[in-house]
Amino acid sequence: MIRQFLISGSILLLGTLPAVACIFPHYSPAELRQQNRDARAASKPVVTGADCSFVNAGLNDSLSGGPAIRLENSRIYHVLGTSKGVVSDVMVVDCEGRSATRVRPDYIQNDNYALDSCGGEHGDRYPLLAPEGPLSLTEGSNLAAFEGIAKKTGKVRVDGEMPAYFTDFLDKPLPRKDRVDFLCGCRRYHPQSAGGKS
Repeated sequence: MIRQFLISGSILLLGTLPAVACIFPHYSPAELRQQNRDARAASKPVVTGADCSFVNAGLNDSLSGGPAIRLENSRIYHVLGTSKGVVSDVMVVDCEGRSATRVRPDYIQNDNYALDSCGGEHGDRYPLLAPEGPLSLTEGSNLAAFEGIAKKTGKVRVDGEMPAYFTDFLDKPLPRKDRVDFLCGCRRYHPQSAGGKS
């Protein structure tokens, strides 16, 4: 409904605009358990290719990755996402340490940068990988050192040991059918490493 007011010879239009707010629903423990049961029942099993690429990972089948790519330092990586033909999201696996982390470029706070009502960020991102970007995936003596170097660039986000893809909404381990076999590339390219022997 629109109301009009005459102010100093001008018409001021006042409307009822929808309020923009970020509302996170509150779920009881019983509702969360039911959501987990429903999501587990609906999710498809992960499919892993001969090249260690994968689809349908995670509780909601939302994670997929390209073939394992060999790196030095007993590491491999998978491309998880691209933007405009450029790598924008990777999973790096330390075969010796049997651990994985996800790294993505941070947002550039330029004219295209914006926060949505729920605090999500949008806009341009820095390039991720060298030579255009700040990051070489072989830096650091182990994955923890690599993550520290990545964070210090100020242009990269590190998710840590990818807990979102190994646990469900209640932080319980995912069913085996929903887990990424992140050591697949280790067995293929670094068979003498601890992860390659798994």
